[in-house]
Amino acid sequence: MIPRSRSELGTALGWAVETEADPSMATADWLVQDAAPDSNGLFVLVNDPKVPLETLKQLKEAFKAWRVMGENARDRRMAACCYALVIAAGLVHHGTRISTQSDAALLRSFQAIRLDKSCIERVRMLIDEAIRRLEAPALD
Repeated sequence: MIPRSRSELGTALGWAVETEADPSMATADWLVQDAAPDSNGLFVLVNDPKVPLETLKQLKEAFKAWRVMGENARDRRMAACCYALVIAAGLVHHGTRISTQSDAALLRSFQAIRLDKSCIERVRMLIDEAIRRLEAPALD
């Protein structure tokens, strides 16, 4: 969101003050706020089955770009995690794969998130379900 008025600037600054102290997480939540203004951050968004598939696709592209252009290694790692989370949300909530990455590459990303000790439970549950869906045999 690019503020175009004094009230929009106040909203943007208020939101920025409310975000966590981690600049990488603040960037992730800012991208989420831009794509889905009514959302309460990345972790809420990826666990909401009502988030439109198009929003997840838009965020996937934003996180993909951030993954490449991140200012430092921490930003790029956070972007890669966010990228994987929105792909997992597409799989779990819409039954749709929004990535052309191989199953093996997606599983590696999902498993890395799963093994992260700081991973919150509701994100771990989403990732577990995404892993199950990738590992399930395809029914043709």
